Amino acid sequence: MGGDQINISKLNDWLQLIATVGVILGIVFVAEELRQNNQLTRAQSVRDLYMEWQNIYRFEHDNDIDSLICKSAEQGEALTDREIRRLDNHFNMIMGAQLAQVSMQQRFGLAYYAIDEARSYAEDYYSSPFGRAWFYENQGFAGYEGSEYLDALNRAVESIEVQSEGEYLKRLKSRLK
Repeated sequence: MGGDQINISKLNDWLQLIATVGVILGIVFVAEELRQNNQLTRAQSVRDLYMEWQNIYRFEHDNDIDSLICKSAEQGEALTDREIRRLDNHFNMIMGAQLAQVSMQQRFGLAYYAIDEARSYAEDYYSSPFGRAWFYENQGFAGYEGSEYLDALNRAVESIEVQSEGEYLKRLKSRLK
């Protein structure tokens, strides 16, 4: 009977060892699954941001935003309420994409460091009279992801000259010669 107890004890020890190894392997498997899911989620977030910018470009095309920006620079008072609303929607989309990028970078280390792009954004979107007016009118929206990005945008906007879309087009045309 003593030998049976030793064999049962050894069998129990082996079963516990096998169960422990199984638990460890299960934990490793779950950790790998989580890592892969995190990578997939990050990739999807970056893709979603690119798609958001594609939607902005499509909106610009479909709503002839360039013409409205030119009109706002040359004869801002002549903009209708509907035209102003389209430009407002456009700039809301732009700021939303910028803030999504800031959020992705700050929270998850994704995308590029948006604060470094503040000057480029200011030149591209907030150098027109309407763009600048919209920016100053919507400071709260611009600061939604924190004061660091808002401060960077403010410095960038203040450091560039207001220019009309017509001036930009003239510079482009002069390079075609």
